[in-house]
Amino acid sequence: MPKDNERERMPYVQIDSDLWAIMREDVTKPRAMIKRVTAYDGVEQYFLMTWHPDPTQRRLVRIHASLEEANRSVKWRTAKPKIPGRPTPANMRENKDGP
Repeated sequence: MPKDNERERMPYVQIDSDLWAIMREDVTKPRAMIKRVTAYDGVEQYFLMTWHPDPTQRRLVRIHASLEEANRSVKWRTAKPKIPGRPTPANMRENKDGP
């Protein structure tokens, strides 16, 4: 089970019982999809797939043993996501002379 703070940092949305949308920078569209598949012997696998609105256009990227492992493998595009309204060294330099 993921820790609460990890779940907040690495968000996903359950679409149905076996499908999750992995959200990152853009909150309006998924970054990837995870599909749970159960083999004939009862072993669950989690297929990490590219996102596309047409499910037939999604492509398998990797297979993971758990939902959390698959979710963690989807990285943010930037090392430090920009938080609106938070001062950064770059925007502090831009605003140093005032309005």
